Amino acid sequence: NNFDATLAGQKMDFDESSAYWGVHLGANANLKLSDRIRLRPYIAYLYAGRESETYEKGAIGEIAATTFEYDALNAHRVQVGSTIELDLQKRFTPYFGVTYEQIIKAKAEGSAYDYLGKLDLKNADIEGGSGIFTAGGTYENASGDFNFRFSVSGYTGVREGVSAQGYANWLF
Repeated sequence: NNFDATLAGQKMDFDESSAYWGVHLGANANLKLSDRIRLRPYIAYLYAGRESETYEKGAIGEIAATTFEYDALNAHRVQVGSTIELDLQKRFTPYFGVTYEQIIKAKAEGSAYDYLGKLDLKNADIEGGSGIFTAGGTYENASGDFNFRFSVSGYTGVREGVSAQGYANWLF
């Protein structure tokens, strides 16, 4: 959670962090279409989960704090897609990808309660499909002991937005 809200005239800070865990299982094939073009179709299953959480916010003098409870979250996704790599230069390989992602189950619920009663928080259900479009590249130095990979992905559908990734790999 990362937001602030004014409740009953008091500013409430909901900036909280917690860990989540995940599993990613997948299979792919590396198909060489020509000396300079490779295709990598794949299928993947992704799971992410979070424990339930409880926070107390907004105690004022003798007035007890409100308790906010967020239920555990378990998200299941399946992705089917492909990337194409183009060996246009000796040390730099651009790639492009398209993926369809189906979120099978992911529902977040919670409640808030205080001395006046209990209130169910609006739940978020993000089940459905999304298209993911990716462009990136890999650079490898002449000695082959360092490479850098970066990409930018755009999402449309249930998931919308843009993300960027990058990583460096040194071999020794």
